[in-house]
Amino acid sequence: MIKGRKTTYGEKIEIVAFCIENNDNYQLTSDKYKVSYQQVYTWVKKITKMGAKH
Repeated sequence: MIKGRKTTYGEKIEIVAFCIENNDNYQLTSDKYKVSYQQVYTWVKKITKMGAKH
């Protein structure tokens, strides 16, 4: 398990965009950006939900 690290809002957006561009491959994104799988999953769901409301 990867220990969490501090990320900026800009980094989160970049991470989510990468994940979505790679067919929601959370594991690939987690490995590439050195953040936890669960964190990537949460960010993607939260940001895509926000986008659906607008």
